[in-house]
Amino acid sequence: MESIHDRLNRNTVMEPVEIAHPQDRRCFPRFRVKDGTLAIKETILGPVVDISMGGMSFEYYGSDLNAKTDDMGFYFIDSEFLLTGIRSKTIEDTVVESNGGIVPIIRKRRSIQFLDLTREQRSTIKQFINQNTVSRV
Repeated sequence: MESIHDRLNRNTVMEPVEIAHPQDRRCFPRFRVKDGTLAIKETILGPVVDISMGGMSFEYYGSDLNAKTDDMGFYFIDSEFLLTGIRSKTIEDTVVESNGGIVPIIRKRRSIQFLDLTREQRSTIKQFINQNTVSRV
């Protein structure tokens, strides 16, 4: 009978191992938000695309935002739902659309991760997801 050591010492072909796609590292499911949800910092930045308990993505126009996205928030117009002061960090910032006209208009999407949420913030985000999202992404 062949031992494990004999098998390992043989020149055998290793079977390929399927590795999860890097985007699959999210800890929380994402949800598409209802129209009228806006990302805010000191001012309105643009529409929120999706949200989870771990972060959100939103679109904005123009020049780059400060790479440090601390103290973000979101506002839902229909119910005047407002949550501010969410510590966060930028995970990704990509160009979604760009026109090459005389005055170039660049639309970008930023994905952020929420950091150090308080119990109250987690509860409020969970409530928002339950009441103001339309589908799972």
